[in-house]
Amino acid sequence: MAQSGLLDNKKAVTHWMDTDRLQREYNKITVLQGEKYVDETTVITSAGISSGIDMCLHIVSKLLNPDAAETAAKRMEYNFNNELILNLHK
Repeated sequence: MAQSGLLDNKKAVTHWMDTDRLQREYNKITVLQGEKYVDETTVITSAGISSGIDMCLHIVSKLLNPDAAETAAKRMEYNFNNELILNLHK
């Protein structure tokens, strides 16, 4: 995504082992640390595998509602930070 220019002038996250390299090689991207995912409306990035699940639940919440995301998490027996999703809908 970075190489294609899709992340230019946007905030993004990646796996913690790659944050320095991403910032160094693509200085048009604001690389955040300590976030599970970043929603820039047209593009959403996550910081790894479990963060990708949080990102997917965020998308479910956006497209449907927070209850649908919570139901999906329960069915997967996945413990996620519901506050991240609830803050989206304030």
